[in-house]
Amino acid sequence: MILPAFHAPDWIFQAMIVIGLVGFVIVIVLSWLYELTAEGIKRDQEVIASRKLKPLVGGRLWNILLIGVLGIALSISLYGNYRAKRPAEADSGGTATVSVLIADLSNRTGDPVFDGMLEQALGFGLEGAPFITNYQRETARRRASEIKPGSPLDDEGARLVAVREGIKVVLSGKIEPADDGYNLTIRAVNPLDGKTITEATANAASRDDVLPAVGSIAAQVREALGDNSLEEGKIADQETFTAASLEAASYYTQAQTLAAGNHDEEALPLYRKAVEADPNFARAYSGWGLSLFKLGRRSEASEQWNKALKLLDRMAERERYRTLGIYYSFVSINHDKAIENYKQLVELYPADEAAQNNLAISYFMTLKFQHALKQGKRVLDAYPEDIQFRANYALYAMYAGDLKTAAEEAGKVVNADPAYYLAYLPLAMQAMTVQDLPAARKVYERAAAKAGASGASLAAIGLADIALYDDKPADAERLLLDGIAADQASGNEQGLAAKRGALARAYVLQGKRKEALGTLIALIEKAGTDAELVPAALLYLELGETAQVKAIAAQLSQQLQIQSRAYAKMLEGLLALRDKKPVEAIDALKAAVGLADLWLVRYNLGDAYLAAGYPAEAMSEFEATTRRRGEATALFLDDTPTYRYYAPVPQKLAAADAQLARKLSGQ
Repeated sequence: MILPAFHAPDWIFQAMIVIGLVGFVIVIVLSWLYELTAEGIKRDQEVIASRKLKPLVGGRLWNILLIGVLGIALSISLYGNYRAKRPAEADSGGTATVSVLIADLSNRTGDPVFDGMLEQALGFGLEGAPFITNYQRETARRRASEIKPGSPLDDEGARLVAVREGIKVVLSGKIEPADDGYNLTIRAVNPLDGKTITEATANAASRDDVLPAVGSIAAQVREALGDNSLEEGKIADQETFTAASLEAASYYTQAQTLAAGNHDEEALPLYRKAVEADPNFARAYSGWGLSLFKLGRRSEASEQWNKALKLLDRMAERERYRTLGIYYSFVSINHDKAIENYKQLVELYPADEAAQNNLAISYFMTLKFQHALKQGKRVLDAYPEDIQFRANYALYAMYAGDLKTAAEEAGKVVNADPAYYLAYLPLAMQAMTVQDLPAARKVYERAAAKAGASGASLAAIGLADIALYDDKPADAERLLLDGIAADQASGNEQGLAAKRGALARAYVLQGKRKEALGTLIALIEKAGTDAELVPAALLYLELGETAQVKAIAAQLSQQLQIQSRAYAKMLEGLLALRDKKPVEAIDALKAAVGLADLWLVRYNLGDAYLAAGYPAEAMSEFEATTRRRGEATALFLDDTPTYRYYAPVPQKLAAADAQLARKLSGQ
């Protein structure tokens, strides 16, 4: 085994500087004493021959000073150059953060079950070290094709990608048959010069022993890269797959590859096969749940994540934190707990890009949009070629109100991958916020044409949102009915709920009370999120169905998520406002702001101040909704367009201004 390159510790260079300073002082003192002695000799014996040498600067003392200063400067320069060239250190144990790219391993066994699966298993094993981060192989595959069209992610292709992306280590290798089973060999190289960092080998007596052998390989590589946490001679099975069979691992690998390319629908049957082959395969349940969630099938996603939670003890530590974070974020809807979980994960594994990314998402879900934007930028700077991270950053910018940045970043995503449907939302919203409705329509139409079923679903609600904003409810009705039929066919529960809420609004605006009530009943039948319950409550209030509003407020008040409780208080305030009790309404709405400073609460607080005869206060609230209009783009933080809610704000501001003018004039 070849050890990593040695770096001299700081104390050596620091000691050099100290020794240089001390020696410099000693030389100056000796020189001064010599000068005194020489002057005495000169006076007593009138010896002048010793003065024939001409000084370089202005005397022997100045020469010594110059040499000493140059020596110290050289030491400091060497130290500074050394520090500049040292690798960045992780937060854990002072070990340098190491980015690793695993090339396609050579499968010489003729058994297709090993294709792709060994790379996944090796990656999981490496992630047991907190300072190691695995570069996503699907992203690397795209980069390799960009560098050299048609290039596979073999040794050469992986090295080219690594040099371009600044990856420090490339792993390549093979599995081949042997008389006593299988031999596995992995070589870690520096992509810049191709020099070997370490070579690890292991033998597997049978097919079922291959995964533990991969664990052994991972342990050897980790140790060579600086991991001192492994017990000597211990090979941990949990550092690789927890699957009981190679078939389960193979199905999981295929599913993960599809999901990484946003082909979640195709990934689902492979996740199913993985857990059928191994019912205790925790990672497969977690991946299955995430793909279902991305497709809007939330109840099915929760079912799979709950199964994963029951198997947490079969996961490695890093994967346990990842799974818990997803559960807190999307199942129990406890985003404060998710932040706590991801902070701990980042502390333990600072090189984990998934943890860094999900921490940004959790900040976003707790309305800390600037925190999310900052964290998202940190992730994007670390992984500038990752499309998902760039799309997330565009969405954070949109919610934070920086629509220009949002559109610029989203445009880069769409140019790189026209099928990435969520990137179309910031582009459409940037056009909406500058009143360019035709441009917004074109964006949604492009999403429908380029981004598959998900793009078509986004386009349907987006175009209907524009129609409602533009006071064309009949157009919205037509668009939504078509979109609902498509979502029902695909099982997109999230898209279906959003469209039913918008359709009920279209019916109310057209005076179709019966149709509106029927749509609301269908909406709340399986409702469980703010995105479903709050729009339903607002429409029930508009239709005079106060009992339904009170029931929804009561349901929201019992939720753990603080935003839900803030919406419950908001509904209490609106019920008071309906009963001509504006002061009580203001108290309830201010209490809601105290729980969570939501855009919709601020808007309704402005209405309450207007009703109570406080136009200056109303104007302040409406101006806040204007400044924060980025939040109105998708009020319920689910990337579903809701800019129609912003439509009345200019009229509300005008009403507040007129009322204030009358008040100031004494009318």
